[in-house]
Amino acid sequence: MSDADKGGTGQKAEQRATRTFRAARIRFDPDRAERQSRVTRLAIERLGAVAALPFLNAVHPTLGAPPIDVAGQGAEPCARVEAVIAALTIAECA
Repeated sequence: MSDADKGGTGQKAEQRATRTFRAARIRFDPDRAERQSRVTRLAIERLGAVAALPFLNAVHPTLGAPPIDVAGQGAEPCARVEAVIAALTIAECA
């Protein structure tokens, strides 16, 4: 039976080798996640959940970048973020 008899277009399907597609992604770094978690918890304890999110995601003048990003860069930058959070005054926390 020909392809035309089978209801096909008369053209044989091309055989192609297929490869598994893997999206480019950043590998999970557990140390980075731990530092960011620690800073997030500190900010929530100090500022409250509502105020902590904008604080963590906005560029901070002392740090020059969002605190959540700075904390993920390493132990020393994370310590700087922790110091900034600890130095927040009561007025800044309200």
